[in-house]
Amino acid sequence: MDSDILNPAEWFKAQETDADARAKDYVRESDDACSTDVCTWFIEDAVTEGWPRINDARLATVKSDQYRARSTRSLPVDGLKTIGSTFLHEVTHTSQGGKLDDVSVSGRLAESIPSCYEWECVLKLGAEPSIRAEFNADSISMLAIALKVWTMHHYVDEKGVIHEIPQV
Repeated sequence: MDSDILNPAEWFKAQETDADARAKDYVRESDDACSTDVCTWFIEDAVTEGWPRINDARLATVKSDQYRARSTRSLPVDGLKTIGSTFLHEVTHTSQGGKLDDVSVSGRLAESIPSCYEWECVLKLGAEPSIRAEFNADSISMLAIALKVWTMHHYVDEKGVIHEIPQV
């Protein structure tokens, strides 16, 4: 169930006469901000790392050969994720944030798109016509990171590598 408000009295009443009554048919959208849960280890990491931001120093770090050699499970752009991008991802799940999902992939696509998170999977979701990638929460978060990188005169390629935009 999402963050909408369930009317349990009406739902229970409906179940008395209709065994197939669905809870989602007895909800209304909240007028108030919805809550989200963030794992404490995200916050602990942010504190330990001094509340990292996407700045010139961090950009230089994820662009370095040393970082890329150490980072075997993720791409350089994924190293730019911050607590802010995590909060953005989470707020997109709320009513006010668009009620986006962590899109799940099944069947034959699950082998090539193992999750809905991080750059590589977000791009694969976007390339698959049967998937509405714009409703995937991490698509928005990764877009925000890419746009921040763009404001710093860099771009992210399809392999998640960050390049400086040549100044003309």
